[in-house]
Amino acid sequence: MAFCGPLAGELLGIPRVEIFLLPPNLLLCVYHMKPMPVSYVPQLLTGFTDKTTLMERVINLGAYLSGKLFVSLTYDRIMNALKVKYNINPERSFQESAGDAEMVLITADFALEYPQPLIPGIHYKTSICKCW
Repeated sequence: MAFCGPLAGELLGIPRVEIFLLPPNLLLCVYHMKPMPVSYVPQLLTGFTDKTTLMERVINLGAYLSGKLFVSLTYDRIMNALKVKYNINPERSFQESAGDAEMVLITADFALEYPQPLIPGIHYKTSICKCW
């Protein structure tokens, strides 16, 4: 149902707030234009840390690009077909629709995640300190 949120918001013409319960280095966060330097932030399930060799960084880049390709071939294609079928702004892609969230709340534990830059509109809400 999380992928239907952008479609429902665009159909109804209402602003949306997205809540991520997992770390922000997931494949699903690519829609929100969150800066994530692939050479420093390890991809999920690679097992790398922030101190990697050149070969591990190349593998991390490969994991990032293959993940983006997977999301593009599976979710984007299906959601773009739904947008055309139900006439929900078919001139815009699903990636543009999903990136139009007014605010993105990430409720993952900041102490356990890798440090990375965040753009305005993306806020961490942790159990240790309430940062808004």
